[in-house]
Amino acid sequence: MLPAINPPTDSLYKFLTLFGLTIFLFYVIMLSDTYHSSTLIQIKIENLAYKIQEETGIVLTETKAHKISLRPFHHLEDRLTYLNNTLSKKGIGFKKRQQYLQQMNGYQIQIDAYQTKIMFCWGLVFGGVLLIFFGFNAWNSREQKLRNQLLQLEIEEKQAQIRNLNNVHA
Repeated sequence: MLPAINPPTDSLYKFLTLFGLTIFLFYVIMLSDTYHSSTLIQIKIENLAYKIQEETGIVLTETKAHKISLRPFHHLEDRLTYLNNTLSKKGIGFKKRQQYLQQMNGYQIQIDAYQTKIMFCWGLVFGGVLLIFFGFNAWNSREQKLRNQLLQLEIEEKQAQIRNLNNVHA
């Protein structure tokens, strides 16, 4: 019969915790980059609105600043819908209108991709937090408590040895 392999669980729990921390930090940075991308897309959309405004003479540009939000792309989708509705109502040439719609569709695809990336990143951030919690909790409850008890027993044993030596010399 083969002997069972007993891996050192202390290292396993620490590995889980550090792996969870790595996942957490990496995907928080990815989220930050993705939210930053919403600002870049907003600039592109506002540039497109400015071009449409020059073509039609209708004021389409916004003076509001971009708000930091957990769902920044929702605002951008609303803005694209507004521009699309404006294009369908105003007298813009067919060829120009098709160009604008093609640009807006490209931005919509980018927005959809970023929304998917955000959901994926938030899921992994949550998973990283769970790994951190599970790894630390398992290490603390299963390993560290036993080590603390063992250390306490060793301290008591050393104190008893010191007392015995003091009684012998006294």
